[in-house]
Amino acid sequence: MPIVTVILPVYNSEPFLETAVKSIQAQTLTDWELLIISEYGSGDHTTSIARRLQASDERIVLIENPRRLGLSESLNIGIRRAAGKYIARMDADDLAHPTRFEKQVRFLEQHPGVAVCGTWQHHFGPDTDWIHKGAVTVEQCCANLLFFCDLCHSTLMLRTEVFQTRGLFYDGQYLAEDFELWTRVLLYGDIVNLPEILGEYRCGDTNITLAKKERLHEESGVIVSNSLKRNLKLCLTEEEMKCMRNWHNPAEDARDRDVFFHQLETALRKIDQANRRELFYQQQALLNAIFAKWRWIKYYEPFTSIKSVTSIDAVFQYTPRHPFFERLHCFLKNNRGIRSKLRKLRQKFAAYYSKYIR
Repeated sequence: MPIVTVILPVYNSEPFLETAVKSIQAQTLTDWELLIISEYGSGDHTTSIARRLQASDERIVLIENPRRLGLSESLNIGIRRAAGKYIARMDADDLAHPTRFEKQVRFLEQHPGVAVCGTWQHHFGPDTDWIHKGAVTVEQCCANLLFFCDLCHSTLMLRTEVFQTRGLFYDGQYLAEDFELWTRVLLYGDIVNLPEILGEYRCGDTNITLAKKERLHEESGVIVSNSLKRNLKLCLTEEEMKCMRNWHNPAEDARDRDVFFHQLETALRKIDQANRRELFYQQQALLNAIFAKWRWIKYYEPFTSIKSVTSIDAVFQYTPRHPFFERLHCFLKNNRGIRSKLRKLRQKFAAYYSKYIR
């Protein structure tokens, strides 16, 4: 039995599949199996490349879906078929650093209460060059997952027994199937990130439609609301749920920003009070996450920029010294190159035009 099962779903993945697999074959930990799960209907040479890779390495197993199943069910097939003690997630256009498996296995062996172990990830592409540095303590990872998916999916390693015995599978009704799953995993084990860049995320042109973005945006509020009901026995109003959305800044949807921020503050204070009653989240970590949520929405500060705050009142008393320049700095940092900046501005204008002008 291998110690690690790698789950790699593929669909129209010809350009980078072989490079991704080579990064797995270059791992310093060599005791692994790789399940390449090929979606039905892939229109390029993805499956033939996977067959060739399987023939060249006995650790590689190709699974071909007999019909179109979708990403969630493909991943679930991998979880059910996994023979390894741990499951490593990988995507066909991403890369794993050579010591990734070794370091994650070592950590999980030393921390039996951890169900999911991620790492920091470098995002790269023609106009992209930045590092996603997720929270690195169990307490802060748990609190951050109330509001955002602060995990890099293709760097994660999962404890197989927890997922298989607890029936923790991806729910295909969600577009953000990963975010929704991790919010449920918290009931059965800890989630943490290693503070080291062990993955590379390839950014390119995406064809995601405005309609799909809007669905993701609405869905994010539902996922947060479900977490609050499950963990804190707290039910938000419809308007407060809209404040919890996170695919883009929900303040941009508001007709009356004063009313919106009053609703947001009310909801965040409710969350703080409910946690003091239920004690699901570590209190300081939750305050940090609430503060990050408020700063991201009101001042466009990066959510991953965690700052401590002494009380819930202090959250809403905060005012940055130079909000315009801090927002400009964030925009410039996360959008390298003229093309990237112009594309982001064009996307924002298109969304604004679609919502308010057309």
